[in-house]
Amino acid sequence: MSIYLKILLLGVCVMAACKQPNKSASEKNITAALASVHAFEKADLAAMKSFCGPGFIDYGSGEDRPWTNLDSMKVGMDACNAAFGGQRVSNLQAFSSGDTVIVTDTSSGTFKYPFIGIKPNGKKFSYPDAEILVFNKDGLIISHRAIQSNNTAFAQLGIKLPL
Repeated sequence: MSIYLKILLLGVCVMAACKQPNKSASEKNITAALASVHAFEKADLAAMKSFCGPGFIDYGSGEDRPWTNLDSMKVGMDACNAAFGGQRVSNLQAFSSGDTVIVTDTSSGTFKYPFIGIKPNGKKFSYPDAEILVFNKDGLIISHRAIQSNNTAFAQLGIKLPL
């Protein structure tokens, strides 16, 4: 075998070896991101915790203070899931770049039960959303941001939150 062919073969092997770990990490992050969205939809805090790394912080849409404790999120999750029965996410797509995965979806639900003292009215909400998840080197989520304001859903439901 000529020296040029050996060098070319070695170069192809090195390039393939270098690309594979990044692709694998990206695929794992996408799988974890999609699973975490489904866990949130089901209010499965145990599953959500399994995807989060040390120092996790949830910035939400930036309308409220960030949540740094997953256990404190459960109160808010339980209140929303109790009030807006049948919450669903659909049309999920995931995009990855480096340590970040963006999951786009359509969130929907119905105002079926009381919410922070507000009587239900049976109205439905549906809006496009995106979750921005940053992963650490171990493949665990260390931060979450949402681009959709909760006020969009509340406006569709006719809910005016107290200031």
